[in-house]
Amino acid sequence: PKRRGLTRVAEIDRAGMNVCFGQDSIVDPWYPLGNGNILRILEAGLHICHMLGYEDLQRGLDLITDNSARTLNLGERYGIEVGRPANLLLLSAPDDYEMVRSQGYALVSVRAGKVLMRRTPAQVQRFA
Repeated sequence: PKRRGLTRVAEIDRAGMNVCFGQDSIVDPWYPLGNGNILRILEAGLHICHMLGYEDLQRGLDLITDNSARTLNLGERYGIEVGRPANLLLLSAPDDYEMVRSQGYALVSVRAGKVLMRRTPAQVQRFA
């Protein structure tokens, strides 16, 4: 296959159209490096699309959360509200900017109210 082109994601996003990042290839012949980590896809997408300004990074998670839910037309099945499915991730950073900057990760993954994964943060020891 030839190289693929890339549309003007940043310009489309800034014009108010809904843009999101996703991945469908997980360890398959088309993309053997795919592992289902959507945060990795977000980081790559932000780099590739030259969306590294503070405002882009400050709302970067929208490209894999709110915007994706809009693309999938989840409507009332999305978001944290009483009566909605309890599907969520607890992340290792306090905001979008720090999550992307620090290459953060999910601490807890919840699907339909059931904890699927819980991560204990790595401990780093620094020596003078």
